[in-house]
Amino acid sequence: MWYGIAMDEDASHRDRINAGEKVYDRGYGKPFVPVFQGGMAALDMLTEPGLDGGISTPLLRSTKQAERDREALKRQVDAARKNMSAGRPVSDAMALLIAVKDEPD
Repeated sequence: MWYGIAMDEDASHRDRINAGEKVYDRGYGKPFVPVFQGGMAALDMLTEPGLDGGISTPLLRSTKQAERDREALKRQVDAARKNMSAGRPVSDAMALLIAVKDEPD
């Protein structure tokens, strides 16, 4: 189907390019991505019991991990800010991060 459109000289350039891209993607092993119908309820098959007794899904786990990462970064920035105010050295990257965070909007 896609190959026929890509080779059809009467088809628009846009259609031929899109069809050629599809042929190229499939030829090089790009997987077909299925679409879950039904919204978040369709992901119920991916749920499993969480460590805290609640339901855990990949989305919830990644959200919780991102929150833990933000908290860890906040603690690192706060510690570096205290070190800077006490005159102790901090890395250049952390000093730049603190300077950007402390800039008024």
